[in-house]
Amino acid sequence: MIKKIKTKKRFYFKQQLISVIIPVYNVEKYIEKCLQSVIKQTYRNLEIILIDDGSTDNSLKVCQNFKKLDKRIKVFSQKNCGVSSARNLGISKARGAYIGFIDSDDWIEHDFFFTLYRNIILSKADISIINYQKVYAQSIKIENETETVTEKQVLSPYKALILCNSNESFQGFLWNKLFSNKFFNKCDSMQYFDTEISICEDLLWSSYCILQSKKIVYDSRKKYYYLIRNESAYWSPFNKNKISELDAREKIAQMVQETLPEISGYLVNIFLNRAIDLIIIMTKEDKNKYKNEIKKIVCRLKKYKKWLRNSEISLRVKLYSPLLFISANLFCRVYNGFVFLKRICEK
Repeated sequence: MIKKIKTKKRFYFKQQLISVIIPVYNVEKYIEKCLQSVIKQTYRNLEIILIDDGSTDNSLKVCQNFKKLDKRIKVFSQKNCGVSSARNLGISKARGAYIGFIDSDDWIEHDFFFTLYRNIILSKADISIINYQKVYAQSIKIENETETVTEKQVLSPYKALILCNSNESFQGFLWNKLFSNKFFNKCDSMQYFDTEISICEDLLWSSYCILQSKKIVYDSRKKYYYLIRNESAYWSPFNKNKISELDAREKIAQMVQETLPEISGYLVNIFLNRAIDLIIIMTKEDKNKYKNEIKKIVCRLKKYKKWLRNSEISLRVKLYSPLLFISANLFCRVYNGFVFLKRICEK
């Protein structure tokens, strides 16, 4: 069914079906607030797809109760296979002209989907993006950040990719974006979300879609609330899943080499810096324990030797990489020396 929405400017447009995919896993404390915010949207033509990924708490029961309250809700279950698998299942069930994603511990403003949809229609864009608000669970702190893009703007793929892969602005999250379903109907070089990548899988897909787009519209108003339950995830103890972030970032850098070569240096620099970050994390914990993992990452770095002459590669990478090529132990000694000197200078 297609409805019409009347905007404040008395502009009429068709209200097409939006599929909202929400992966669910052990979020019984948060899922109700999330779903309440979705079913109360002013944009009514929604298909709400809940994918329970083998929850061991009462999350599935909460979802089923909401299904009884709202006929737009569909609930599916699978054994625990991870968020990418859950999203892939949701996509296979989606019928909407546009597809959006929500994390099950977050919540949205009442006009979140109305704003995303209105912007994508009026701008004739392929992707609509909106700003978000960080909310820290433990401190109940709301963080305000400086914006590099203000108000509503139509972005080129070049500008959108830079913002998507930076730590500023809207970043590569899925949940603050509305995608045309053409990305999911004509997916050639990728099959939706890579289940082998557990970190930055959303960034990889967002970057892919941006590369395939002609226009991306961004609204700097904050209408999505992103709950952060672990404030230090970036520098948290190492686990092998973290290496999958390197896989995602390397794939992104490789994707742009033919279509947007002018941004290659920027993305390679991000990949190399993150590789060094992971080596630092491992050496701080136990460099002997992670000897093989460090060796593999150094081998990956060596493939980018020629990039060390590129002006977009940071001084940090240019300094640390040659040390790693010689010896991980040498790198550790030099790095520890820098840290020691920095502490002395700060006193």
